Parts: sequence; C-alpha cells; structure tokens
Amino acid sequence: MITIELKKLHVGFPFKMEDKPGSKIVTLTRDYQGESVVVEVHMTNLVTGDKGDDEESEEEEEEEEEHEDKPEKPKQSNVPLLVTLSKKTGPSLEFRCTAFPDKIVIKDMWVTFPDDPSKDSGFWMKC
Repeated sequence: MITIELKKLHVGFPFKMEDKPGSKIVTLTRDYQGESVVVEVHMTNLVTGDKGDDEESEEEEEEEEEHEDKPEKPKQSNVPLLVTLSKKTGPSLEFRCTAFPDKIVIKDMWVTFPDDPSKDSGFWMKC
C-alpha cells in the first residue's frame, strides 16, 4: 500500500523519500536555496479504529490527569515530525512538530551547532 501511495506522490514531489523496511520512520530530504531540509516522519500515532488505538502512553495519561477539568477531545491521527534545516556551515534549526489531519503544531524548536555541540543546550524554545 505504501508503495502505491509513494508512486502517486512522486510526480512533482520535491523530497527524496527513504523508507527502511521494518522501521516506523520515513525520512524526507531535499536541498532548498542552499539549505538542507531533513524531515523524519514517525508513523506511530495513527488512529485506525482498531482496539489498540484506545491504549494510551504514560505521557498521554499524565497529560490527561493534569487537564481533568477540560472536556475530553476525540482521538485523531497524528504524525510526529522532526524537521532539521541546516546550511553547509553554521548552526542548524530543529523543530519537533506534530502533524494532524488539518494542521501542524510546532512543539518546540532549538538551534544546534554541529561544529560545537556544547552550545546546543542554550538555544531551546518551547512553543
């Protein structure tokens, strides 16, 4: 099924797609105006209606406990993304996002320094 969908996307799709068999991560790469764009797509949170969709991670359970007074939202598919924008030299930008059917939410972003990783921790922002 994925192969058929990939063939449909191929015409005009600007990213090179790498799908490793047995892995739940698809990597999209491309160069855009002198910058490297790498998107890691984690295929882990798809709601299919199967019984397993009702199981929650510990993180989701903790979030629910924090917001018990809020009305419960229906579950919907979401796809975690890690987007990295980098140039040949200098710092890189990384965005941790969640893609929903109707929007993409940036959870946090940070600046990384490939030449000096000791600087990485000081440039982080929760969105």
